[in-house]
Amino acid sequence: MLLVVAWDGACFELVDPLIAAGQLPTLAGLIGRGVRRPLRSTVPPATFPAWTSFMTAAGPGRHGVTDFTIRENGHRLRFANASYRSLPSVWENMSRAGAKVGVYAFPATYPPEQLNGIQVCGFDTPLGAGAAKRCTYPPDLASRLVDRYGGLGILGPQQVHIGEGWHTKALQTMLAEVELRTRIVEDLLSADRYDCFAVHYAESDTVAHQFWQFCDPHSPRYRGGRGLGDAIGEVYKALDVALGRLIAAAGPEATVMLVSDHGSGGNSDRSLFLNRLLADQGFLQFQQGHRGRLVNSAARGLRRGALALLPARLQPALFARMAFTAAQVEGLSRLGGISWEHTRAYSEEINYYPSVWLNVEGREPRGTVKIQDQNGMLDEVTSALLEFRDPTNGLAVVAEVQRREQLFDGPYAYRAPDLILTLADLDGYAYVLGSSRAGLEARPLRQLKTGETSG
Repeated sequence: MLLVVAWDGACFELVDPLIAAGQLPTLAGLIGRGVRRPLRSTVPPATFPAWTSFMTAAGPGRHGVTDFTIRENGHRLRFANASYRSLPSVWENMSRAGAKVGVYAFPATYPPEQLNGIQVCGFDTPLGAGAAKRCTYPPDLASRLVDRYGGLGILGPQQVHIGEGWHTKALQTMLAEVELRTRIVEDLLSADRYDCFAVHYAESDTVAHQFWQFCDPHSPRYRGGRGLGDAIGEVYKALDVALGRLIAAAGPEATVMLVSDHGSGGNSDRSLFLNRLLADQGFLQFQQGHRGRLVNSAARGLRRGALALLPARLQPALFARMAFTAAQVEGLSRLGGISWEHTRAYSEEINYYPSVWLNVEGREPRGTVKIQDQNGMLDEVTSALLEFRDPTNGLAVVAEVQRREQLFDGPYAYRAPDLILTLADLDGYAYVLGSSRAGLEARPLRQLKTGETSG
C-alpha cells in the first residue's frame, strides 16, 4: 500500500529545528528510514496549481489550473476548481488500472471524481445547504461520515473576519480538525483495503500565514506576549502525532510519502504598490476624480462586508450559489479603478504572485498595446521594474523579471501573466503587495490593525 500524507506549506526550514528539538519523532524516524529531497514549487507557489501539478505530473500551463482564479474574456474572473483541470489525476489513472484508492481533503479536487474507492474534497468545496452530498464520492459518503463523526474535518477556521480573540480560537479549531480528520482516516483504513490512500492537512499552511507574527521574534512584524509563541510548533507536533497514527493504521508493509506544495515564511513591514509604480512610470492611469476610487472601494467593501456580516455557516452556501458574481466582485476589487483607455500595463497586485499584464488589443476589452508592439513594451516595462528603488533603503525592489514563455508551456500558458516578478529579499522577509489606491510605490507598514498581518 502507498500512504500519501500532505502537509500544506511545510518546508525543511520549519521542520528541521523542530526535529532537532525532539518535537517531531515520527517525522525524524521516517526521514531516518527513507530519503528526503527539497523540491521546487510551481509558479505561482500556491495551493491550487501546486497540488494539481502533483496530481497530474504536469505544469500549470499543461493541466490548466494556473491560479485560484482563471481569467476569461479579458478581465473577468472565475474561481478555479477541478473542472478546469484538463488532465486526469493520478487517482483516476490508478482507478482505471484497477487499484483501489482513497483521497481525503485535497484542495482543487471538487467536483469529486468517480473513483474505484472514495474521495472527500478539500476546504475549497462549496458546502451550502443540500450541497454536502456533492463533495464526496460516493455521494452518500458525506452524510454517513457526518452522522458518525459530526463533521468531515475539512473546513478549518474561517479566515475572513479576524478580530480580537480570533487566534486563540483558531488554534484550537485547527488542532481539533487535525484530530477529527486523522480519526476518520484511521477508521477508513481499518474498514477497507486500499492500494493507495492520500490525506491532506491544510493546518500547517494556515498556522504559518496567521501566526508567524507571534512565533518569530526576528520578524519586523513580531507581536509577542500573547501566549501564541509556540502555535506553529503546536500544530506541527499534532501533525507528527497524526502521521504516526496513520502509518500504524496503514500497516508495516506500507510505503509512506510525505509531501508539501510550497514553503512558508514571514512578511516584512514594507508594502509595495505595483500599479502606483506603473502609473508613475507612465504605463497606467487611474480613473480621475471620485469615480475610480468609488468603484474600487465599493468592490472591496462589498467583498469584505458580505463575508464579515454573513454568519460563517451561511458563507459557503452563498459562495456556491453566487460564485460567478463573487468572482466579478473580486475582479473589480483588483482592477476597478483603472482607466483602461490610458493604460498599457497593469498588475492584479496579488500578494503571492507579483506580476504584470500588458493591456493588449484584442485580448483585453479596451486594449491599447498593439500585438506587434508587445515585445518592445515588455522590454520597456521590465527595465522600469528592475530600475525601481525602494525609497526607504535605496535598494532594488525587483530582483528578476521573467516572461511568461520562460516559465510556462502547454495549451494553457496564456492564462499566466505576461511578466512574472521575483521581488528582492528584505533580510529574509518578503514585501507585501498592497492596493495602489491606498498609497505610494513602496512604504513601511506602520498602522496595521489587529488581524491585518499574516506570515
